Amino acid sequence: MRKTTLGKILSKITKGMVVAIALTAIVFVHGASAKTDEERANFRNVQAGSMGKNVLYRSAHPARPTDSGSTARAKAANKLMQAHGIQTVLNFADTDSDLKSNFKKVGATPSTYYYMGLYEKGKVRPSYMRGPGKSTRNSSYRKKIATAMKFFTTNEGPYLIHCVIGRDRTGITIEILLGLMGAPYSYILEDWAKTDQNLYGSSKSSAMRKARDRLDDDLEFITGKNLHDDEWGKVSFAPYVEEFLKKGGMSSSEVEKLKSNLSKSYTDDGKPTNGNNEGGGDNNGNGNGGGDNSNKDPNKKNNDPGPEPDIVIKPEREAKCTSILNSSLCDDGNGQDSIIYILKFIANTITVGIVVLGTIGIIYSGFIMITASSDEGKVKKAKTRILEIVVGFILWALFYMILGLFLPDTPNIEGASPSKSSSLVAKK
Repeated sequence: MRKTTLGKILSKITKGMVVAIALTAIVFVHGASAKTDEERANFRNVQAGSMGKNVLYRSAHPARPTDSGSTARAKAANKLMQAHGIQTVLNFADTDSDLKSNFKKVGATPSTYYYMGLYEKGKVRPSYMRGPGKSTRNSSYRKKIATAMKFFTTNEGPYLIHCVIGRDRTGITIEILLGLMGAPYSYILEDWAKTDQNLYGSSKSSAMRKARDRLDDDLEFITGKNLHDDEWGKVSFAPYVEEFLKKGGMSSSEVEKLKSNLSKSYTDDGKPTNGNNEGGGDNNGNGNGGGDNSNKDPNKKNNDPGPEPDIVIKPEREAKCTSILNSSLCDDGNGQDSIIYILKFIANTITVGIVVLGTIGIIYSGFIMITASSDEGKVKKAKTRILEIVVGFILWALFYMILGLFLPDTPNIEGASPSKSSSLVAKK
C-alpha cells in the first residue's frame, strides 16, 4: 500500500510538472509575439510628403468595446491619445448618442477619461458614415468627407481619425489627407496594409495584396482615374484631392487652411514646435526630410514652445510587472482578450475544481470510516484516500505558487477604476 500511495504521489508530481512546462512554453511563445499598445489599438502617426511631424494620427475606437465586450483596445487607444496630446478628433463610427453610449460602456467621465474630456470641450466631431463600397462611393459620400474635413480647419492639432477598428472609413480619409499633402502611393499602400498586420497578424505580403485591391477602388473614387496597383505610383494625388474636396463643398480657402494646419509640427507629446514641417516626410514618405525653419529669423528665440495645447495631460502611473520571464509579457497582460488572462482563468478554474472534488472525497472517505468501523480494510483504504487528497492539495498549492512566478501579475485595466487609469486637466 505504501508503494502504491508513493507511486500515486509521484505520478501527480510528474503530471503537474508537465502542465507547468506546457503553460510556460505557451507563455514564452506569447512573449515573443506580444502586441504593443500601438498594435493592439491600431494607433499610429502618419507622415509623408509635406505633412508635419506628429500632426496626424489614426486608430481604432478609443471608447467602444470589442464585440466580445473587452474594453482593452479602447482604453489602450485612449491612453495613447493622452500620451501624444491629441487635441482634435474625427469619429466616423458614431452619432452623438452612439458616442455617449460608448462612454458609459467604458465607465468614462469627462474628468477621468481623456477622450471624453475632449468631447465635452467640443473637440470631437461624431460624423457617422458607412464604410466605402460600391454603393457608397458617390457624390453624397464625398460631401460627407469634405464636410467632416472642415472640422480640421477650425481646430488645431494634433489630429486623430478613427472609426471602429481604424481601417475602412479611417483608411479612405487618411488616403485623402496623405494625397493632399503629396504623399507617394508606396507610403499610402504600406500604411493601409499596416492595419491588417496590427489587428489580424497578417503577413506583410498578404496585407499588401489586400491593400492594393482596396486602394484601386478608393483612389479611382478620389481621382476619377481607372488605374491598377503600381500604376498609381506615377500619379501626383494633390490636385485630384483638392478638386475632390472642392466638389464636396470645401472652398479654396478652406482647402488651403487644411493644408496649412496639416503642415504644422508637434512634439511627441503634442506640443507645437517652432517651425512647420519639422522632420517632414521626404519624397519616399519616410518622414526624415524637411527641417525646422524657425532659425531664419535671428530675433526669434529657439526655446519658444508656442501656445499650450487645450488639454494638459498628467503622466499615468505605470503598473509593475512581476513575471520572472521576458518583460514583453507585460505588454499584453491587460484585458480579457489576453492569453495571460486565459491561462490565469484556466489555472483558477482547475483550482476550484480540485478544492470541490477534494472536499467531496474527504467527506465521502470520512463517511466510509464511520459506517465501516468494523471493517479494518475499508477504514484503512479510506484513511489512505484522505492522505492522498491532502498531499494532492499541498502539491497543487506549491504548483500554483510556482506558476504565479511565470504569469505576469499586473492590474487588469478592465476592472480598474477610471480615476486610477487616466487623468486630465482641461484648461478653462
